[in-house]
Amino acid sequence: MNIQAACSNAIPGTSVEPVLVAISMAVYINSLHGEFCFDDTFAVINNKDVVQSNSSLTALWTHDFWGQNISKSDSHKSYRPLTVLSLRLSRAIDGHLPPRPFGFHVLNVILHGLVTWLFLRLALELYSRKQNAARSTTERRAVLAALLFALHPVHTEAVSGIVGRAELLCAVFVLIGLLNYIQAVRDRAKQHAFLLGSALVCAVIAVLCKEVGLTMLGAFLTYDFIDFALLYLNPSSQSGERAAVSPGTRVRAKGGGVRMVSSGVKRSSSAARRRALRVVCSIALGVGYVVFRKRLLVQSLVDIFRKVENPIPFMPTVLLRWLNVAKLHTWYGSMLLFPYYLSADWSFACVPTVGSLFEWVNGLSATFYLIVLLFFFPILLNPRSPDWWLQGFCVLGLVIGPFIPASNIFLYVGTYIAERLLYLPSMGFSLVLADWLQTLFERDVPSDWARRRAPIPAGRIQKCIGHGLVVAFLLAYSVRTSMRNRAWSSEADLFMSALEVCPQSAKVQLNCGILNRRYQNWDQAQAHFQTAVDVEPGYCDPTYWQGLTYLNAGDQANGVAYLERAVECIYTRAQAVSSLNMIYHMLHQSQPTSGEHLEAWARILVRVDEWEDACTYFHEASALYSAQGNNSAAHVAREQCMQLGVAPKQATQACSLLQSYALQDDEAATKYIRGPDAVRCRL
Repeated sequence: MNIQAACSNAIPGTSVEPVLVAISMAVYINSLHGEFCFDDTFAVINNKDVVQSNSSLTALWTHDFWGQNISKSDSHKSYRPLTVLSLRLSRAIDGHLPPRPFGFHVLNVILHGLVTWLFLRLALELYSRKQNAARSTTERRAVLAALLFALHPVHTEAVSGIVGRAELLCAVFVLIGLLNYIQAVRDRAKQHAFLLGSALVCAVIAVLCKEVGLTMLGAFLTYDFIDFALLYLNPSSQSGERAAVSPGTRVRAKGGGVRMVSSGVKRSSSAARRRALRVVCSIALGVGYVVFRKRLLVQSLVDIFRKVENPIPFMPTVLLRWLNVAKLHTWYGSMLLFPYYLSADWSFACVPTVGSLFEWVNGLSATFYLIVLLFFFPILLNPRSPDWWLQGFCVLGLVIGPFIPASNIFLYVGTYIAERLLYLPSMGFSLVLADWLQTLFERDVPSDWARRRAPIPAGRIQKCIGHGLVVAFLLAYSVRTSMRNRAWSSEADLFMSALEVCPQSAKVQLNCGILNRRYQNWDQAQAHFQTAVDVEPGYCDPTYWQGLTYLNAGDQANGVAYLERAVECIYTRAQAVSSLNMIYHMLHQSQPTSGEHLEAWARILVRVDEWEDACTYFHEASALYSAQGNNSAAHVAREQCMQLGVAPKQATQACSLLQSYALQDDEAATKYIRGPDAVRCRL
């Protein structure tokens, strides 16, 4: 067996781009027949901007991602009109109502393949700037980074979940914009304006697909800063090269490698003007978007989330908030490094909150931050090395930057942890990881500092072992991704898999209870609902479902009692009132001569501020009590209405009721009709 030949083909070059894209799509092939799961129902099925073909296209620009008017206080403020438009096009192509999920899944998988290809191009562009890197090594690094990204299990939510369309579309235009901006930095003058303009247009499109696209401007500025730093920090040994080579061109290094000469090495005023133009345009675009969003949304931040969705704002002290923010960052980092424990829902209290400065988990958070800082430490030791500046760009511009909106540092978000939020940050992670793996297992270690600290034998056997480990690593990613796809095939599978990882999540327990209720497992459903309440006593949603489940199980008294309690929950009030309306209507039909059910329904209407309708039912109940000779109950029913008062327009109706039921209480009627326009009933 020719070991050298086998090893040389272990990691292919860029000639296998179509194969790479096919692999990135094939790993999600078992997601194509998945159902609408979790948030897909709200984003697609219940979104009139998606399913109603007669809905105005202009409404997309004033509605949020879920189809609500974005200026209203109860809107989630997620402004993604282009993503909603893509969902609408998918529904139109499908041509069915309700829509079928297959076409939505197909487009998501295609978009993931496109993102993988664009990411490969970005990796090739960035790795080509490494010192003394042979072309073959650059290509292997880029392909490995693309495979790590394409197969990473943490992306399952973004690809298999239809709501992840926002991440996919945003990533497409982020990558196109970055590639254009990098070319603009390298270009001397001819195409600079066109490349810069196209990059900024891509930034606008990306942010209209998902708000995280705004961080693309930060990546622009970071890359420009690094290019500016390399302009003045290039080794003196390259000074002769500077004078002979135009800025931004590739030169052949020793050993057949290719490296970049930093743009602007002649320090020309025209290059400085172009750099200033790029920086000013990027900042102006960012400020312009913030102003536009503020005017459109009226209230730019979401303040309707609850502790069960994000517990950090509800911590009692500032110190505990920051300790929990640190733990959140560490948890996200662990999902990138070890993506085994994954869940569709990480809500409170799946991840236990930090309650003290002296908990051991704070040591893990400190260690995590130290590791992140170590990626920038080599820049201080060897500031003239383009390799370390490149690593700094990957970490700062492609990991930290895209993660900032989900970090809870500058503002609190309505989602504590969501795997799809790592779709963009995982790009920088994949670039850094591929670079380090290549450094460990290849002979041509590009950095003297890395060579001294990674003295791994570079013989053929060692290379094969290294490549074998990488292949095993990628296979493990693929298997885990395929397993996660199956979890997203239906809501039943999704919630049960979430329960295995997050048994202490109140929302997971609620969803599992709803799932068991569908299958008429009343006792199991009630157990899940009660666990949700035990985890978070302030979580009022389960009360409504407990009431419905009691009714389904034949326990009317408990069912009505829990539904009446659910009226106090603003999140279930409308459903609870609707259910109680039907219940009391049926009860009254079964006992038409009794005023008890009408009076109970009137009290519900009082609790939801429907006073006029409540008074009508109070008087109807009073009339029935009087007909039965129960004058005390009739008087109590009338008094409950009199304590509320009614608008003058109800005077005629009130008097009509008084007269029709022969309740000749002129004094009571006067109390009932208050204000300067009060009238007296004439019998």
